[in-house]
Amino acid sequence: MLKLCDENKESIKFRFLGSNEIDARDLSKFLDATVTTFEKIVNNSEQDAFIKLNISAIEKGSFLIELVSLISKKLPKIFETIKNSKEIIGAFKEFLEIKEKLKDKNIEAKEDGLYYNDTKKIENYYYKPTMIIMGDAKAKKEVDEALRNFAINLPKERELNVETSMGNFKIDEKVKESILEPLPEKENKKETVTNKYKREVIVKKPDLPCQSMWELITDKVIKATILDEDFKKLVIDNKIKFGNSDKLLVEIEEIKTVDKDLNILDVHYNVIKVYLKNDIEQKSLF
Repeated sequence: MLKLCDENKESIKFRFLGSNEIDARDLSKFLDATVTTFEKIVNNSEQDAFIKLNISAIEKGSFLIELVSLISKKLPKIFETIKNSKEIIGAFKEFLEIKEKLKDKNIEAKEDGLYYNDTKKIENYYYKPTMIIMGDAKAKKEVDEALRNFAINLPKERELNVETSMGNFKIDEKVKESILEPLPEKENKKETVTNKYKREVIVKKPDLPCQSMWELITDKVIKATILDEDFKKLVIDNKIKFGNSDKLLVEIEEIKTVDKDLNILDVHYNVIKVYLKNDIEQKSLF
């Protein structure tokens, strides 16, 4: 039988310091938050990967979670983000480390690594899921919310050692506060660019009461607000009639909202002037 998924395992141990006992409800909440965090990391970095988490061993003061990742073989290997379970656990640990380091307000987390004072790069991200998620604002927010929920559901007044084959990470009260702090969102500096030009358009769908936008055809279909009050009055008073596919010579104001890299975020069109001939042909509308 053809195997459609690669399956591999990696373990992570959570060792609560202090008493060997833990409230069952607290443990249940913590496990649920832990599973959700791993799922968010996987779902936001690889659509063709699935995970299972099993508690494989419990000992005094700790329990071992065995993470099983299932990697779909539908995609060529070159497109894979997650190669194995180790990368998922590594990314989880890396996110905890990022949040802990950001307690230094001089350090900033960008798409490709950590920077000091916004200019000096001090660290690259090591795991591919981390790179993917940190470069996507929506994914970063989802994973960050899951990590904060993970910290909220840590049993009260208990320190936690996260032990992995890639090293350990200790969560005390100060580190917990850092994890609870939201990752700063990238400030999206916007700029408005206005351009005016005269051109002929085809009327695709007019709004005869002139209360909403008109659909016009330039080299594409656009929706435009009519600002020419004289023209609007003629249309509303039924003194000018035209049909679909009729042409108008207009002056268009194109207002683009762009980011700092000049990527277009939004476009709005205004018709600020309609140029009419004196001998307008009176036609039945439609």
